[in-house]
Amino acid sequence: MKNLLTILTIILFSCSLYAQNKGLTAKEQKNTGVKDIVITEKTYKDITERTLNKRKLSKIADRNSGKPKVADNPLARRLFEIEKLKNPLTGEVPANIKELERAYALSARSGLMSKTKSVGLNYTNSGPRNVGGRTRALAVDIADATGNTIIAGGVSGGMWKSTDRGQSWTRTTGLDQHPSVTAIAQDPRAGNTSTWYYTTGEYVGNSASASGAFYTGNGVFKSTDNGDTWTKLDATATNTFSSFDNLFDICWNVCVDPNNGDVYVATYGGIYVSKDGGDSWSLDIQTIDATLLADDRDYSALTDVICTPAGVKYATLSSGGNKNVGVWRKGTAVDAIWEDITPTSGFPTSYRRMVIAHAPSNTSQDIIYLLAQTSGAGLQGHSFWKLTYNGTASWEDRSQNLPEGGSGDRDVNGYNSQGSYNMVVKVAPDDENMVFIGGTNLFRSDDAFATKASPLSNGVTNNSNTYWIGGYATENNVSQYDNHHPDIHSLVFIDNTTLLCGHDGGISLTNNAKQTDDSNTGDDSKPVDWVFLNNSYLTTQPYTIAIDHDITSNKFLLAGFQDNGTWLGRDALATSDWVYWGSGDGSYASILDQGRHFLSSSQNGVVYLENDPNGPGDSFWTRVDPAGAEGQLFINPFIVDANNSEVMYYAAGQYVWRNSNIFDIPQFSSQSPTTNWEKLEISKASGTVSALESSTYPAHVLYYGTSAGKVYKIESSHNSMAKVTDITGSNMPGAYVSSIDANPLNADEVIVSFSNYKVESVFYTNDGGANWQAISGNLEDGTDSGNGPSVSAVAIMVSPTDTTYFAGTSTGLYSTSSLNGSSTVWTHDAADKIGTTVVDMIKARRDGFIAAATHGNGVFTADADYSSVAPVALIGMTADTIQAGESVKFMDRSIGDGITTYAWTFAGAETTSSNDQFPEGIVYNTPGIYDVSLTVTNATGSHTQTITGGIVIKSVEAKFSTNNTTIDVGTTVQFNNLSGSTPTSYTWSFPGGTPETSTERSPSVTYNSVGTFDVSLTVSDGTFTDTEVKTGYITVQDPNDFEDDLLYNILPENESELTQFIFTGSNDGYVTGHTNLLIDQYAEKFEITNSNLNSVKQVHIYPSVMQSNSADPSVTIKIWNGTTEPTQEVYSQVVPYSELTEDEFNIIDLDFSVAVEDNFFVGYEINYTTPIDSFAVAHLPLESDKGWDNTAYMHYNDSWSAYSDIFSGNPNTSLAIKALVGYDAGATGIDDNLGNRKVEKLLIYPNPMRDKTKVEFPNDRNQKYRLIVVDANGRVVRIIENITDNNVTINREQLKPGVHIINLTGEKIYKGKLLVK
Repeated sequence: MKNLLTILTIILFSCSLYAQNKGLTAKEQKNTGVKDIVITEKTYKDITERTLNKRKLSKIADRNSGKPKVADNPLARRLFEIEKLKNPLTGEVPANIKELERAYALSARSGLMSKTKSVGLNYTNSGPRNVGGRTRALAVDIADATGNTIIAGGVSGGMWKSTDRGQSWTRTTGLDQHPSVTAIAQDPRAGNTSTWYYTTGEYVGNSASASGAFYTGNGVFKSTDNGDTWTKLDATATNTFSSFDNLFDICWNVCVDPNNGDVYVATYGGIYVSKDGGDSWSLDIQTIDATLLADDRDYSALTDVICTPAGVKYATLSSGGNKNVGVWRKGTAVDAIWEDITPTSGFPTSYRRMVIAHAPSNTSQDIIYLLAQTSGAGLQGHSFWKLTYNGTASWEDRSQNLPEGGSGDRDVNGYNSQGSYNMVVKVAPDDENMVFIGGTNLFRSDDAFATKASPLSNGVTNNSNTYWIGGYATENNVSQYDNHHPDIHSLVFIDNTTLLCGHDGGISLTNNAKQTDDSNTGDDSKPVDWVFLNNSYLTTQPYTIAIDHDITSNKFLLAGFQDNGTWLGRDALATSDWVYWGSGDGSYASILDQGRHFLSSSQNGVVYLENDPNGPGDSFWTRVDPAGAEGQLFINPFIVDANNSEVMYYAAGQYVWRNSNIFDIPQFSSQSPTTNWEKLEISKASGTVSALESSTYPAHVLYYGTSAGKVYKIESSHNSMAKVTDITGSNMPGAYVSSIDANPLNADEVIVSFSNYKVESVFYTNDGGANWQAISGNLEDGTDSGNGPSVSAVAIMVSPTDTTYFAGTSTGLYSTSSLNGSSTVWTHDAADKIGTTVVDMIKARRDGFIAAATHGNGVFTADADYSSVAPVALIGMTADTIQAGESVKFMDRSIGDGITTYAWTFAGAETTSSNDQFPEGIVYNTPGIYDVSLTVTNATGSHTQTITGGIVIKSVEAKFSTNNTTIDVGTTVQFNNLSGSTPTSYTWSFPGGTPETSTERSPSVTYNSVGTFDVSLTVSDGTFTDTEVKTGYITVQDPNDFEDDLLYNILPENESELTQFIFTGSNDGYVTGHTNLLIDQYAEKFEITNSNLNSVKQVHIYPSVMQSNSADPSVTIKIWNGTTEPTQEVYSQVVPYSELTEDEFNIIDLDFSVAVEDNFFVGYEINYTTPIDSFAVAHLPLESDKGWDNTAYMHYNDSWSAYSDIFSGNPNTSLAIKALVGYDAGATGIDDNLGNRKVEKLLIYPNPMRDKTKVEFPNDRNQKYRLIVVDANGRVVRIIENITDNNVTINREQLKPGVHIINLTGEKIYKGKLLVK
């Protein structure tokens, strides 16, 4: 069994993501008992990387198709992946677990490899043949004069070879070999060109998928038969996997000296060389100081090395190491040593990844170009330098000439390496001044960036010597460049004009890499023309897979891919192309409504509904994820009800949302809708909802699990009678629930998987969760090392005669047909097809069709033949309880194959029988309880299912309304009973009302308390009852309540838990304040519930840390408007430390009343000028299973994130900040333009007032307005409601002499001053 721990993506040496080498955890500083939380330095840097593209691309519309597109987000996804894999006890992914678990899976003691097929299934790769995955290793065989031999490697898809210039591909690494490929090099010496080397271990970007295993590499591989087979070089792989002890586990580049065949590898921490073909290695450049204490030894995490055609070596090493960092050169002499040639003038002191390229056309001197990620230096965090070496190094800084990105939502036009995730530089083979640089886009500078790149040239409007030739389209709208893909990783020339490009979408080729003018007038301004070479280059990384559960003859496949959006395969054939369906990082998907509609999503839960454009009717699309939902996972689950495709369940943070009919949502909208969405308050869970499953029979049972290891069940999930039960087993780990599946024949039989390492992975119940047993069996490594695989997915496939259980893991696909608790024996499926490739998701269908999404080699399918046995009839129906006169849609859910006839009977219905597979519109007019039966037949036999009393037709329907749902305190509401038929009794419930209950038909209720209240009505006629519940139906306000209100999100019973968490390790600091990562702004979210209040008057803040280093330390208090994050700053005030006291609340009077919206944020900004003063605010402990919600936010690199989204485990916290809110008609701080409501002046006369005054304003549309008069002391002295004319008269009455403010609000805002004599 696996014991729990949490490393980061690649924790190696407990190293940081970029520069440092010490692992980072956060712990509680002040309270007794240190509490580790799930974060490391690497995680934190992933979130806070300065150059991370944080633009809100999810709302950018693609002008070509109308449906919005989004960019993928490589760094954000890593946090999600870590959360699924970490060992919960340590917060870390076990070091080098990929090789460790692979070794266990292949070992004799595991017993996992005893067969290659499951239940007679024959798996085939179903593509997508026309889509490729992320490609960092790309090379052309120099011995092939035709340039047709290409060798390429997917970062998790193994090595591939083409001998026809990419028209076809053959995988050349075995399924049991390490699939990670990061760089490749050929021995260029005559007679040695059949020798190749490739490296493994991707530091920035690689994972074994969202639910598989993170893994480092396992050294260097070598081929001596021109890339046809590969052998691991044992000297580069220690095979001691208990810790990261081998720098070869992360490799950046490899090159071979053309003079002597020496092999150079840029690894994590240094440059290695082998002088004997890889048999032995020495560290040629070392970046740690071995004389220091272990905790003080720092490695350069990011390196590069190249060998020029003359045999000169150049290397770069990031600034995080103790020594030998910067740029280095090694000559061709036998005794040559490395020379430090780092620029001495103007070069940044802090630099991360630096990539270099040599200009081969200049043979008289070395021309080298350097592209670097330099946060805070260069242009937008990147630098570009030219080196001329002719005995001495001469550098020229051309950084300011790089492509400059705009700040708008549509701007993807600048150079962006996304934290060096995508970074490459290449020089044309025949022109030393033609340089190509790749980031999110590919650019070509025809003068090596000697002049400004921006504004860029696009082949039609040529503004500069720099051309935008790949990645995103030149329209700058997040669409993709034709036959190309964003995120560039590798560039290789076949000849002077033919260029290969490796990117997140596979491989592209152009024959006109130097073209300056668009050759095609209809080509949308694209100077260079590309073609994809993804012709069965099967290296994609699907997160998810969806199949059609309705039509068994339909082999549609809808998959969401890392980096590559969503694609649709219309059959499971390996030879068929798939159709591009959606953008971004593809996420969950669904094929519904008998294959007529599709749901697809991208990162963070953005979901679109579309119909099949090949089907009947006009095509449409619309966004369907609910407005107001928060806390979505990076790959966020949703599911359609198994028996009613109108009903959708959506995970968001700690809650499940339900839509009663997604087809009612207005079409062609890119905004999150509210139509038919309901946040199921009863579903509130511990942790973030991470898995959903809807039952087939009995229907409408929703199972869901969370990131904190909880499992729940909602019965009657489709309607207002929903009831939730926590069914978490006492023997379950507190780990990440990655998958849930229920037996379609019996909703009480359920299996659940947990994806974290070092935990029991699979559990089973046959009584609806009352009891659970662990069934992981031999999937767990029972030794102390605990190296069993991560289990990302489970599935139950029921045949007419037996049941097979599947587990998708980080070492392949497994199955069993016999459950025996902890002794369950799982066997490896498709070892000859899928092998040990990570399986992210499995979907099985009742006719024996199964699809598996693998991380690195696409989608595999199999189809069992059940036609030799009689089928098992199974009925599905959209509803089991309806009103007389309504209809039900029935669905065949039968188990089996080759079914030829369907015989339905519907007792009590207007249509009493049908032979359709999916009878629709079956109307019931007569109240009663009726049976439904289905008989299905194939060539072998038939079977009948009868559901006794399966349909309840009610004679009564509860229904009510009122004209006033938002009222003032003391108002009496008349409820209108709209219930149909003839009920004989009525039972009302009015929480917060007087009376609280009633049996009258249409009662009147008085509300004397402010708040939001539910109303329910149950009606009965003696035979049937029906209930309608309206949640939050009545909102009660006090129109005269202008009393100030002190808002505070921390409950009194939790205030004693206020604490201060700190980061430990090299990137230390406070999680709510000063850190050496320069997180500068923090905010607490507030909501004003009293609609009369409009402004903030005071801020109360509880500093937990104030350490002064400067002469005048201060912190800036800020206020922002915003709903889901701070968006509009409306106030700031500098507060000196001298005015604050540590460890208690300090009251800060604002300079003026600050007008805010109902949702706003209060926080602070820390000044990071040297010397830095430390400041932090107390907060609740970072916990995911406590009762508090998250209200705290953090800002970095122009992006706000909730704490629950940043920290692994999705913990919640609140900052110790209070906001005193009140009413002030003269409140300022908000822009004049508040949405579309412009503040205008009133016409007030006579002014000054003696007896009465008239107020006039434009109101042509007779909109409703409210007038408030405030005296000089800020007291409300007059309110006039419901003004629909264009004027109103104010009588003096009790108004006292002095200046008064008149505030008129409605469709617009009007303000004015009135002097009373």
